[in-house]
Amino acid sequence: MNILLLPWGLQARLFFCFLLWVLIGFWAVSPSRAQELPAYESQVVIVQVKPGVAIVEGAAKKGLEVFDRTAVRYGVRTIERVFPFLDHVQPTPKTQQNLVALRHTYYVRYSAGDDPEQVAKALASASGVIYAEPVIINRLLESEVRVEPNDSLFSDQTYLRHLRLPEAWDIVKGEDSSRPVVIAVVDYGTDWRHEDLLANVWTNANEIPDNGIDDDNNGLIDDVHGANFCNRDDTNNDPFEPERSSHGTRVAGTAGGVTNNGIGVAGAAWNAQLMHICGRYEGILYAAANGAEIINTSWGGGSILASTFVAQTLDLATDMGALVVASAGNDNLNNDLYPFYPSSYRRVLSVGATAKDSRQRASSSNYGKMVNVFAPGVGIITTAVDDKYTFSASGTSFSTPLVSGVAALVKTRYPDISPDALREQIRLASEYIEAENPDQAGQLGHGYVNAEASLKKPIIPAVRLARWTWDDTDGDRMITSGEEVTIKAMFVNHLADAQELSIRLTGAESYPYIDLSNAEQMVGRLAHRFHGGHIEVRGGQRCALLPHDTALYTNSYRFFRR
Repeated sequence: MNILLLPWGLQARLFFCFLLWVLIGFWAVSPSRAQELPAYESQVVIVQVKPGVAIVEGAAKKGLEVFDRTAVRYGVRTIERVFPFLDHVQPTPKTQQNLVALRHTYYVRYSAGDDPEQVAKALASASGVIYAEPVIINRLLESEVRVEPNDSLFSDQTYLRHLRLPEAWDIVKGEDSSRPVVIAVVDYGTDWRHEDLLANVWTNANEIPDNGIDDDNNGLIDDVHGANFCNRDDTNNDPFEPERSSHGTRVAGTAGGVTNNGIGVAGAAWNAQLMHICGRYEGILYAAANGAEIINTSWGGGSILASTFVAQTLDLATDMGALVVASAGNDNLNNDLYPFYPSSYRRVLSVGATAKDSRQRASSSNYGKMVNVFAPGVGIITTAVDDKYTFSASGTSFSTPLVSGVAALVKTRYPDISPDALREQIRLASEYIEAENPDQAGQLGHGYVNAEASLKKPIIPAVRLARWTWDDTDGDRMITSGEEVTIKAMFVNHLADAQELSIRLTGAESYPYIDLSNAEQMVGRLAHRFHGGHIEVRGGQRCALLPHDTALYTNSYRFFRR
């Protein structure tokens, strides 16, 4: 058996033949179905280079022999930085590594019709290149469900009561802080001037509108209410894109429509502020760099192999203090088998959807252990472009901003809570819904979000994987039949102190080719916010022996029997 190794940053997505029940998952995927999932943007790849490599934006040649030969072969037209504004962000010990790496990350656009995977592979072989990978196409996650409209908007927002939001509002409202929590709606633009959104719009106090100057020296001109990365020619950074902002406008109203103003809808966050951004991963980091505490991403794409670029971006945003809340997808698929990004990353709060006025999973919603929580996602009443409203927004695109609103309430009540702890607080306060969904037992995360319970003081631990490593007997990083493999994992407790903690590794199913020993470790006490304890697990004499012609796909590696 041989292992195709990818960069170390991807190893945290792997558990090579079995599931760490409390740590990280591994699931086998049929090769034929896996090949259907990745959908990449044409004629562009992402390339990260070492800090010492000189790159001149716009030029196709870099003075790197292999890179330049490849650039000529595929007709590289332009090279542009993905995150130029990161030059204006001051590093901290926590953000230093990813900040430096992402400052040296570029979009490489080419004219040839070749597959982006092929181009990325060729560029990755150049000296000075850390990685090259295709750009996943992200889809908006709205399903076509139509519900008859109703004149009385709040009374028809029955899902707010199901989430126990009125009870939560009795405890705290998004407007209760002297500096309201900011939810960034990273989408394809928002009609932020809408009558039921305008009063909650975030304003960059250090930017003077419409003067064509980057007053706050953050790398963007006139980013007064957000930013526009969708239209590179838009120098005033208006996040409203008339031709494609309908989805983002619906998302924004769900999370933060102006509440208690006598018109329209009640937003889940009760008047938290909304930062509006047209973009994708650039928008995520802009939001984090400019003070957003919650970042809503109601979009995503499927891919079997994890992306180092996306992982670095999400880790940096989280370490900057923002919780990313992401849609699980609308493909009626198990995300354990078919990961969906960004929601399948471990530091993201992944949200599935339930049916109208029900705790049954919506028929289109993705599911799986990698989906953390569920919220209503059918028949959502919300804002629409041109001061209108819709009564039929459906999909995980709209269950997600409901949870973003809940996250804003929790952040308002506990302003010092970290993004990781905030995610765990909402996840562990949710209510299991397996009784209503027996066919997906064990595949619905922690279930249905409870806003009121999420606001209570943490009383249970939330022990999660911090990092892990593995070694094989001879140290060649290739697992052969009969070889023993040792896994070491480190954990962090994000919430209440843990007492008499033990951690056990089990198989997601019965694997006939693996023997486990020393699979349970007693950790003892683990205080919140502290790392501690490790577990060493050794696979026995039949580890990694696979049947003839079997190929197993994981999030980070592909295993083939040789």
